[in-house]
Amino acid sequence: MSPFDTLQTLITAGDLTVPGKPGEPAGNLKLRQEALDSFRRQGFNLNGREDWKYGNIKPLVQGRFNPLAKGHEEQGDLARLLPFTENHRLVFVNGVFDASLSALGDLPEGVRLTPLAAGGETDLGRLARVEHNPVTALNTAFWQDGLLLETAEDARLDRPVELFFLVDEGGNRTMVSPRNLVVAGARSRLTIIERYLAPFTESANTAALVAPVTEITCGEDAQVQHVKVFREGRGTLHYGSTHVRQQAGSRYASHEIALGGHSLRRELHVDLDGAGATCDLKALYLADGDQHMDLRTRVNHNVPGCQTDELYKGILDGRARAVFDGLIKVARDAQQTEAFQTNRNLVLSDDAVCYSIPRLEIYADDVKCSHGSTTGQMDEEQLFFLRARGFDDRTARTMLTMAFAREIIATVTDENLAAFLADETEERLLAMARQDFHTRNGES
Repeated sequence: MSPFDTLQTLITAGDLTVPGKPGEPAGNLKLRQEALDSFRRQGFNLNGREDWKYGNIKPLVQGRFNPLAKGHEEQGDLARLLPFTENHRLVFVNGVFDASLSALGDLPEGVRLTPLAAGGETDLGRLARVEHNPVTALNTAFWQDGLLLETAEDARLDRPVELFFLVDEGGNRTMVSPRNLVVAGARSRLTIIERYLAPFTESANTAALVAPVTEITCGEDAQVQHVKVFREGRGTLHYGSTHVRQQAGSRYASHEIALGGHSLRRELHVDLDGAGATCDLKALYLADGDQHMDLRTRVNHNVPGCQTDELYKGILDGRARAVFDGLIKVARDAQQTEAFQTNRNLVLSDDAVCYSIPRLEIYADDVKCSHGSTTGQMDEEQLFFLRARGFDDRTARTMLTMAFAREIIATVTDENLAAFLADETEERLLAMARQDFHTRNGES
């Protein structure tokens, strides 16, 4: 199959030119065209590529998605999905900014917060390169809107910026391509929350492709906390990536909580380009039924004295499949690097499978680095201990799985955000426990 044929099967037939908008900067239009040309050349020719090993590419390639979604016209049924918060909130429906559901609020001096489509000329595409990454190329060609957040030196956002990406009934057979650009000035402080919801795509006959790309630049001594929550419907395919560049002394903390969707693939690329920069990467993924979770990380230590602490944990049930593929690369001149990578998986059924591929590439000699992986089933002695104290089997299993998950949630420093993540995770675990209970008892 040629790259062009692949584009024809991935995207619905019709005009496959870039969707330029009236008044869009010439630089953005040029970037769109370059991305589409790149995809036409490479397509999804991924055979033999290590970064797609064990990947679930077939439902994506044969999806026949419409790349030009339309927003939602009636907000009543969507408004109920949005919790009341005092955060700065931007809402996007089927990839289109919805001002009526958003609340940007009062911003401190030195902060620019706006939908990306209204942001004018930007440095879009500096970090998320389209070469060798077909999904990023598609996003770059077809994105419609997203976040633009720029902070000046010493600026501080005392409330998180919360992004809601919703897919409604009108998003059926649609490719939704959010694009986010964050530039954190020196010594600035900010928290970003990305929440992906597709409550109306629960049926296997209703599908949407969500393909977001986020670029983040952390200035000197900047601190960025970045939380991504994925709770999409059973018909949703999610293929997204985050690309981060850190300057000296900066701190980037990433938390990814994957709770839903049919097939999810997340890539996290971090370049530590300034001495003393640190990144803290945490993730929790839950899957049951025939769900597929695929999480890939690439961390490049390019200069001396940087630190990485990476912990990814998965809970799998039913016939679920999960992939963790992590690579930390330490360059020849990146002496005094400290980098630690761990993947742990809790498998609750005999049919669930996890592929774990933690890796280190070290070209320096003065480093402290380690990596490891564990996959196992629930401890029967712990279950017996809880049942002996009056807890039924379903409650005991939920308590143990929640304890396993809390190690990730506890690393979120914002108390309100941590409480929200705990509630979301517990609700998902309870749903998994109910399904598992019915399965164990021969119920449909």
